[in-house]
Amino acid sequence: MANPVLRDSNGQLVVDEYGQIRLRYGDREIRFAQDPFPLYPGEILEEDVTQLQIVETNQALRLKAIRDFTDTVTVAGESQTVIRATGDEWLFEGPGTYTPRVEVEVIDIVTAKIIKPNQALRLLARQNCIDRQGNRRRAGEKWLVREEGD
Repeated sequence: MANPVLRDSNGQLVVDEYGQIRLRYGDREIRFAQDPFPLYPGEILEEDVTQLQIVETNQALRLKAIRDFTDTVTVAGESQTVIRATGDEWLFEGPGTYTPRVEVEVIDIVTAKIIKPNQALRLLARQNCIDRQGNRRRAGEKWLVREEGD
């Protein structure tokens, strides 16, 4: 949905001095299951109803933040707050159902590489990060993963 209306902290529409509904031009909004709703003057429906994306086992979605926001992530059964900056990239690992956000763009679907005996996986850090073993990696750094499995 493009050009959503402005709402105050109580969820009420914000109007200008002439009684016209105020819009956030160029902004988008994603709406999930709810009662039917009107489109206000200036709002347009960009897409029809789409299905949520299912991420299978041994798959992940590569996501990129297109604007700053605060995200809630569950790690080891515990909810944590993460501040995502524009340009940050991360993975949404399956199995699971990905719930889209306006602030996030899906870049790619990544399939896991299984490391078999006597094999290794050579990795390259695209940006500064912390790998699965907890080591800090700098952009451009290369390293080998030799542990069997995923």
